[in-house]
Amino acid sequence: MTGSGDHTTSPPAAAPNIPQFALRDLHERLDGVLSEGITGIVYSLRGYPGLAVKEVLLDGLDRRSVDAIRLELAALPGLSHPGILRYHQVIEDEGLIYIVTDRHDKTLERLLTEHRRRKSPVSVAVTLSLVRQVAAALAYLRGVSGAGAGRPVRCDLRPANVLISADGEHFVIADLGLCKDALRSGSTLAGTRPYMAPEALLRSEASPASDMWSLGVIVYELATLRRPDFLEGREPREVFVDGWRPDLSAVADGFIKDILERILVLEPEERLTARELCEMLTVPDIPVSELGHRYAVLKYECSSLKAALNSANARIALLEEDAKAKTDRITGLKAALENRPSEADTLGQEPRIKLTRIDALEDQVKTLTDKFAQFSGGTNARKPQTDFFSSRLLRTARTNDTEAVRVMLEGGPAPASATSRG
Repeated sequence: MTGSGDHTTSPPAAAPNIPQFALRDLHERLDGVLSEGITGIVYSLRGYPGLAVKEVLLDGLDRRSVDAIRLELAALPGLSHPGILRYHQVIEDEGLIYIVTDRHDKTLERLLTEHRRRKSPVSVAVTLSLVRQVAAALAYLRGVSGAGAGRPVRCDLRPANVLISADGEHFVIADLGLCKDALRSGSTLAGTRPYMAPEALLRSEASPASDMWSLGVIVYELATLRRPDFLEGREPREVFVDGWRPDLSAVADGFIKDILERILVLEPEERLTARELCEMLTVPDIPVSELGHRYAVLKYECSSLKAALNSANARIALLEEDAKAKTDRITGLKAALENRPSEADTLGQEPRIKLTRIDALEDQVKTLTDKFAQFSGGTNARKPQTDFFSSRLLRTARTNDTEAVRVMLEGGPAPASATSRG
């Protein structure tokens, strides 16, 4: 069915019930326009509601650009992944290339437009479903490119190039394998610039990490219904400098914000890879037969953790009680210490009182001494009585009995006759 003069590249094994079209037959079956984009026009195919045909105009391109497009398209028929648009046939005809693919009537761009019109946010579930499927497709492409498949398959990730299935459950990447740099014009570049990674804007470099940046911009747009404007009218070299961080304050969901913080990173090698993102979002496929056992294990672990938590709470309660008792004790000690100065004052008065009494006794002893001197100047006949009185008075003074000393001093020494009678 391939006409002469046309160049056809087709997959090794055609999909069931999908013929290999001749160029004339394909022209006759071209129907209504489904979409128009940077790289060409997409038509429906009469008689094949599940197929579409993309027409790419090569006029105005140099031989090098045309060869680059051919090389990229050569890898497409062998691709097979649920997240990548299925390519069935590629036909070249004098300045035109026709690409037969599966048909999807809705794009992510249209979905965003509908939500903006209704002012209704895209659900987190839909956003994460898209991220999971697109990341899986990017990881697959990375594996194909790294397995000696020749020239890496290039992506142009943006909402217009993400197609949605009729049931709204599946997302696929389209517009692969075309040399976008050769097909873009100044006007079309403005629409793709917001999705281009810093290294592409600064140094015209592209890598799988650049596709991850584009995915991050799409996720931001889904989460906020606004396309991010990181440049804000400035040149990339003025914005993307060391220490740059995106403003994610408009992103409400914490998990999506965490993903964006790890994707919208200035250095390509520091970005989350497609495989790493898949691992974050993929739920393990557990056989039903193992669910009961795993449930029992998880239930036991949960009860163990609950018991450990209760034990820890009990220990915390005891520690709190002990801390309260110690706090009360410290408060009592502080109050006692505050009262110590008055007690010290009271204790300090006793030595002063005793010192005053000693001073008084010394004065009395001095008075006594003076009287002794007077007595010693009297008659010698009374000297024995005086000596006896002095000895007795000294013994009484040593007892600190001030009253007895006073009585003795007032009475003076007894007469000799009285003494002898006593």
